[in-house]
Amino acid sequence: MFVRADKGHCIACHQLPEGIGPATRADLGPRLEGARMRRLGKDALRSLIVDPMRANPDTVMPPFGRHHILEPTEIDRLVEFLHALP
Repeated sequence: MFVRADKGHCIACHQLPEGIGPATRADLGPRLEGARMRRLGKDALRSLIVDPMRANPDTVMPPFGRHHILEPTEIDRLVEFLHALP
């Protein structure tokens, strides 16, 4: 999902911790660091992925769930991945 244009292409806007996935200099969205992801919690992460416009109507992040870019099971896997980041 992070590198697939048809499934969100997360690395176009976000950076992952060093050594996790491809290196990128993207800085449009916040850096996806494990400690921050865990502070947000799984429910908040899921909500932000499904429809980030609920939290911020001016966001440029697409509503992956609401627009059916990602299936519910893909969102669940993404939440688990983000929550487990170092």
